[in-house]
Amino acid sequence: MARPKEFDREEALRRAIPAFWEKGFAGTSTDDLVGAMGIGRQSLYDTFGDKRRLYLDALRRYSSDSTAEIIGVMHSQASAFKGLEAALLAFASRPATRPQDGCLGVSASTEFGRSDPAICAITDAAGATMGAAFERIVRKGQAEGDFAGDLDPRIAAQFLLSTLLGLKVSARAGATSATLQGIARLALKSLR
Repeated sequence: MARPKEFDREEALRRAIPAFWEKGFAGTSTDDLVGAMGIGRQSLYDTFGDKRRLYLDALRRYSSDSTAEIIGVMHSQASAFKGLEAALLAFASRPATRPQDGCLGVSASTEFGRSDPAICAITDAAGATMGAAFERIVRKGQAEGDFAGDLDPRIAAQFLLSTLLGLKVSARAGATSATLQGIARLALKSLR
């Protein structure tokens, strides 16, 4: 009879994310992961297969959770402008409120570029989801009169996606919350 697992797989996966974010895929050792996840080496292999499969699972989870969080905040307000403002400012406030949070998606993109199809599939899917959400919020804002009517919603969505990625990279480089909030406010102003 097989022994039951002595740990929560989802919790272990959640703990692997900051380990990969901090050191990247190549720089994160199995010992780093075992320590961060609070599981034994054999449990890691039995549950996740190998470091690469664990990395892909962690990237998938991070991308899904992060995208859902931003979109959720964006839809938490009555108006499109207020929702977008809340989402961008909440993200820009993370260095002060959640300094441990980095962006595993940005780390994956900078470490691997376009060289790994499995990683690209995950980051591309997250980008497409976020881009579509930005396009919907821009269209809603135009209908509400909060955003310029002559904006191309697809281009505006790509601009917002680039702004979000820029905020993530700037946060990783040590930008303060005040700086990030200033960038977010300037981006919002450009939509008017």
